Amino acid sequence: MRPHFQRGGLAAVGIVVALIIPLALFTFVLIYGISARGEADDNVAVQYGDPSTFLPGDLDLEAIQLARQFTEFPILWLGESFDGFALTNAMREGASPYDTVLPDGTVISRNTLALSYGSCTPTTSNPESHRPTCVVALQILVDAGNVVPPPEEINRDVILAGPYETRGVTAMDISTGTTLWFENGLTVTVHGQPDMRREAVAALTLANASALGAEETTPGSDLSRVGRLPITRTE
Repeated sequence: MRPHFQRGGLAAVGIVVALIIPLALFTFVLIYGISARGEADDNVAVQYGDPSTFLPGDLDLEAIQLARQFTEFPILWLGESFDGFALTNAMREGASPYDTVLPDGTVISRNTLALSYGSCTPTTSNPESHRPTCVVALQILVDAGNVVPPPEEINRDVILAGPYETRGVTAMDISTGTTLWFENGLTVTVHGQPDMRREAVAALTLANASALGAEETTPGSDLSRVGRLPITRTE
């Protein structure tokens, strides 16, 4: 089973590109959701981008504004660019119709802000739409909807490393992403190539500190206080 989702075309490449945010989120939810129930589905395909297809991308000013002014929960990001890749997209996924139904029938309501860094050259075809797709360099999924179960409930078969502590919080690596768990229920997942996402986790900062009336963070600093910030929901 290979989940695919499509988004609109990027001017930078002039062709439809699947920016992986919906794909990464669905795949991540599916893997962790199944794993939390003690099963690992060998047919679930996960992937990260091919560096040969990566493009710097064009900075999305609306994405910056959304991340900085967001007030429902803390947003960790990599600023306006990271390692030469611009912040190219921000996508809010909230209530229905964005709920995810797991194979066992469990419904998980997403409460997520997804950030994408970079663009990419489409090289693979989506079997459902027969349109080219690709995966950008980095994606950050910030979730306050309890999509991700706690570390102790995740099947060992999908874990590459962890749980371990980094920057004052619990973390875990799976094949395509590194997830951080916070005391307030927030999770932050960085999807990308292993070396790049390791550097990205170290560089995460709080985008909306001013909007939340919180203290600014710096790359490499302790993030545990982010877990003490409130989570609200605006319907």
